[in-house]
Amino acid sequence: KSILISGDTADGRTSETLQRRLADRIAAYLARDAIEASVITQDFDKDETPPFATDGDTSAAKAGFIQKILDAGMVDAYGNSYTYEQLESLTINDLKLLLQCKGIKVSGLTVWESGVGAATILSPEEAMSLVLADCGMDAEQIRWMHIVFDILPLVRSPVYQVHFVANGTRYEYCLLATSGDIIRISPAPDGTDTPPADFRPADYTSPRVASRKLQYVVSRKYGVTLREFPMEFKKMDGKFVYHSVFEFDGKRYEYVLDAADGEIISEKITLQADETS
Repeated sequence: KSILISGDTADGRTSETLQRRLADRIAAYLARDAIEASVITQDFDKDETPPFATDGDTSAAKAGFIQKILDAGMVDAYGNSYTYEQLESLTINDLKLLLQCKGIKVSGLTVWESGVGAATILSPEEAMSLVLADCGMDAEQIRWMHIVFDILPLVRSPVYQVHFVANGTRYEYCLLATSGDIIRISPAPDGTDTPPADFRPADYTSPRVASRKLQYVVSRKYGVTLREFPMEFKKMDGKFVYHSVFEFDGKRYEYVLDAADGEIISEKITLQADETS
């Protein structure tokens, strides 16, 4: 969906002419093959890679792209500044969608050809209207409501996560931000699962950081060599945690990690053929 071209500015000169030439050439190829995508160009000095971009899975150019977003002061739905860890796991297209939905202009960054843009994404108000129509309620019945624009790894499409409490019940909706199609509904009893009024994502570590911490522990302790670990954010016994279940070398591993710092709370390991032990 998006192609990032990084023009090296180490010699002190911008590369706008070269960037435009390459962007036009790539856009022509995309148009010829009827491929809907965006071409993004950025001024970039490869010698100024952000010091925290040490993960071998992230290129220096992408790290520079993320740093530009951080420097622009983009904030999440709660008004908190994004962190590098939160943005690192997103694709270039995901990052572009976030920029467009937030209406942020970033210095040294240009989107030359737009595919899926902000104009094709529903507004939060439109998303909430669709949800209310689906559950047959009106705004006056809502006691607590929160809408978050997100990119789900399994869906690979921009979505709105809509959470609200009405008539003593908490509802969780997930719908595609491009079409409004509802892909998940999860009503739950009001009470223990309702986030506190002061709930802020910034108070919790990201799934990627929690996954890395778990990877470090199980690789050193048990020789587990998986690159990705499932992380489900949930509330257990009154505490927000990450719940991870995976299988490796004939065994089933189940972990509960503290969502605040990623530390392991509990561990359960069983043989795949004997899950009762």
